[in-house]
Formats: sequence, structure tokens, C-alpha cells
Amino acid sequence: MFRVLRLTAERLGPTVKSCSLVSSGDQAGQILPSFFNNTAWRNKSTSSEHSGNDGSISNNKKVYVNVIPIWTGQGRQGVRYGPAIMHGIVQEVSQNPDNLVTKHFEDKAVNNVDGRGTEAEYTLHMNNLSRNLSACLEGLKPGDTVLNLGGDHSVSMATVQTMYRLYPDLRVVWIDAHADINSPETSNSGNYHGMPVYYFSKLSDESKNSGQINVKNIKYIGVRDLDAAEVEVLEEHNIKNYTNREVITKGTDSITEELISEMELLKYPIHISFDIDSVDPTQCPSTGTRAPDGLSVSTVVELVKRIKETGNLVSMDIVEFNPLIGSESDVETTVQSIRTVVKEVLR
Repeated sequence: MFRVLRLTAERLGPTVKSCSLVSSGDQAGQILPSFFNNTAWRNKSTSSEHSGNDGSISNNKKVYVNVIPIWTGQGRQGVRYGPAIMHGIVQEVSQNPDNLVTKHFEDKAVNNVDGRGTEAEYTLHMNNLSRNLSACLEGLKPGDTVLNLGGDHSVSMATVQTMYRLYPDLRVVWIDAHADINSPETSNSGNYHGMPVYYFSKLSDESKNSGQINVKNIKYIGVRDLDAAEVEVLEEHNIKNYTNREVITKGTDSITEELISEMELLKYPIHISFDIDSVDPTQCPSTGTRAPDGLSVSTVVELVKRIKETGNLVSMDIVEFNPLIGSESDVETTVQSIRTVVKEVLR
């Protein structure tokens, strides 16, 4: 299977296409789906319409799958091949394949930016990607779900602001080994995949990203590899991080109950951003920034399940799978872990 995965990556990664980026001259909101400006829809609770009573996706609801092979937010090009493979997993495990609406973004288009270039260039590029994502969601209805397959985690600079324009009260649950809340001034590496939370929150200027999510509406799970500047930001703004040790000690049920209560997840829409490096490297070794003592796959599955049961999960990212990292066994292990999570997402 490993050889098949490598061949799939080599054939599909740079050539798969459907949606391309809008030009840099397009104005924000110019090509948004018409319902994005429907105040009643944007502000309503989705719990009664989104899923079945058990959190499953209703048979008449669509899942919009965006395959986004971006890699320029960090230095390992192999992450561009992960989305195509994960899309294959989605097709394999989906119980309602006719309800999948898939958009493949051109590799050349999404990576047509210098990851070591200026902040203005990169943010403009990601804002354009966000507008293009909006255009690809023109058929989105209340109750549908968006699943974004990255690519590196800088993609969330685009995916989160896209959903924020639809849901101004969006809550973000960030499952990751890293806080990704550095600014260009505080980042040690200069990699934009370590900055998306900074950009889509009120910590950055609105001219850089239209997300502007209040940090009180962001919670972390699994973060364990922090820069000193990030520690200061989390402490200053009282942003909660549930460590793996805390999850084990309190239990997943207790953690999710706290999340639901403190973030009012029974009332407001939810975006999950899942970086596979949040999982322990023994279960997800094929990723670029591994950190020991991570979450178990079963914990992530349970978190997703419980959040889905609120009826308000509207979108999710899965990012940072790099099939060119590790041995055949490593890639197989990572694929199986991702499959387990995706199966719960689509259940």
C-alpha cells in the first residue's frame, strides 16, 4: 500500500485541480455565496438542523470537501501530497458518497507565493484563498458541513476566516501540538504554519485577515510545544489549553463538558482545526513537527464525536500529513489513524 500512496501522491499532488485562486484585485466579499449576507442565517443556532440526534450527519446534508495542497507555510514540500491521499480516505469511508461535494484546488495556484516573502504578500495570498473557498461553497445550506484537507496549517488562515464571515459567533477548537499563535515578530522559524491563530484572531489587524475572532472563543487541546512568546500570549489572554495529561486525568467526557459549557457550544457554531501532530508520534509519525506525549487517536475521535453531538459542528480542518516522512510502516500507521478520525467526522 505504501508504494500506492507514494504513486498517488506523485500523480495527483501537483496536478489535481478544480478551483483556482481569485485574482489579487478582487474585493473581499465580492464573490461570497448569497446566503453569507443573510443575517438570520448567519446568526441562528444550527443545533436543530445540522445533524441527527446522535450527532451523525443527516442523509440529506452535504459535506463540502476542499482538497488544498498548500505547503508554503513551512519548508517540507511533501505535505502537499497529504490532501489527495486523505481525499481517497474520505471517499473510502463515506457512507453517503453522493453527498460529498469535492473541490480540488490547484497545487500551482495555492503555492504561488513565497513562504519566506513579506507578511503582506502571504496574507494577501491567504485572503485570496479564503475568497476562493467562499466561491466554492456557493451551494452550502444550513446543516451542511465543510471539511478542509490541508496541506500545512497556514491553510487555516483562509479556512477560519471563510467560516467566520458566515458565522460571526464562530467558536474554534484547536487540536494541535502547537499553539500556532506567533506573529512574524515573535516567530523563531518565520514559518506561517505557526501563525494562523494570530492572523484570524483579534490579535492581528483586520487589514491582515478578516477573521478577527475573539480569543475568548478559542480553546486548545493537546498543545505541548510552545515558544516563550506564545506562553506569554496564552497567559495574558487567559486562553485555555487542555494538555494530554489533563485529558487523561479528567477524562474526555469531563473536558468536552467544560468546552460545551464555557464556549456555549450548544448555542454557537463550531470549527475544529485538527493538526495530526496533536496525536502522539507513535500513532501519527508522518508529520513534520512531531512532539512526544501526544493525544491518542481514540481521544481525538471521542472529542470529535462529542462536539458533533452538539449539532453545531459546521467545519473542520485536517492538516500536516506528510506521506514522504517516515518509513512504509510510519505512513501506514498515520493513514490508519487519519482514517479512524475521518470515519467519525463523516459518520
